[in-house]
Amino acid sequence: MLKMAERDRARVAATPVSRHDGLGQAVLPFLYGLAQQVEHLESRGTPRLADNVVDLIGTLLAERADADRAAEDDGPDVLTRRILAYMEQRLPDPRLSPEGIAAAHRISRRYLYKLLAEQGYTVAGWIREQRLARCRQDLADPAMDHLPVGAVGGRWGFPDPAHFSHAFKAVYGMSPREARAARAGASPLRPPGS
Repeated sequence: MLKMAERDRARVAATPVSRHDGLGQAVLPFLYGLAQQVEHLESRGTPRLADNVVDLIGTLLAERADADRAAEDDGPDVLTRRILAYMEQRLPDPRLSPEGIAAAHRISRRYLYKLLAEQGYTVAGWIREQRLARCRQDLADPAMDHLPVGAVGGRWGFPDPAHFSHAFKAVYGMSPREARAARAGASPLRPPGS
């Protein structure tokens, strides 16, 4: 019914549609309103309305598929650099997620995973690695001693101090407190095996 190529259907399947830009601004409120009125619709006009709704959804999904294709046409390397810069700017936000990153770049989550996998990363792995590296820098900086260890984690997207401490210790072999205390008399922190 959508009259879309299989490749385009696969590209947009199970991807979020933003209600803040593109056709989503018009189509999503319409669909929501329609869903609220579904029991009050007249049965004679319903088949025609259903055809129009399918066309409208098809247009919305085609816009999304076109955006994905345009992102691919930019070249995966350019898009990947743009995505990494976007994620780096938003590291402090604990809500940074694959869904939000994909939506911001108008690509599917699946394509986002593919792009980062080609660079040897997972989305969550890259975010965690970068956040922990920033935390390590702050803990090694005497100018940051006024911040409690939990606040250092909070600055970089770890709102739960226990989770931050566990993640830090798993990578660096010591707790954030131990890392800060060791700073004065020890060698710089290095991940195990380096």
